[in-house]
Amino acid sequence: MSLSSAAPNARQAAAQAVAKVGKIELPTRRWPELIEGLANAAFADGVPDGTKAASVTALGYLCEEIVRGDPCCGVQAGAAVAAAA
Repeated sequence: MSLSSAAPNARQAAAQAVAKVGKIELPTRRWPELIEGLANAAFADGVPDGTKAASVTALGYLCEEIVRGDPCCGVQAGAAVAAAA
């Protein structure tokens, strides 16, 4: 299962999983490249449309997770929102 899967359902599930793990990893700075990596995948030339859409979806889910989560994630939430915009 990955954001670049050929199956739309798998991309959707991967986006949800990325957000759930990101909610845990971002506050502890164990996945600092997550938001930038998703933004790059979402807007880079040559990336398949399905992967771009899944990356934006993951950013959206991540925003939801961070907003509902620990308030210390405010900076990450701002970065995720900016990347998704």
